[in-house]
Amino acid sequence: LNPLASLSIGDYARIWIQDKEERGLRAQSLMRYHDELRLRFNPYLGHIKLRDLSKSHFFGYLRRLQSTGIGPT
Repeated sequence: LNPLASLSIGDYARIWIQDKEERGLRAQSLMRYHDELRLRFNPYLGHIKLRDLSKSHFFGYLRRLQSTGIGPT
């Protein structure tokens, strides 16, 4: 079993951002990633466990972004 599978998507995203910070990603980019995570990503997908993520979750998230004018139409 993959030990990451029990993490929520939001927790995994925070770990990913932390890794980017440790690797020297610019502060401005880190701020943007944190904002996107907090404002757009976590409210819709952040609570879902990685093992439970489905295509319908992902495409629902994309539709939500499109409905707010973000992403391809």
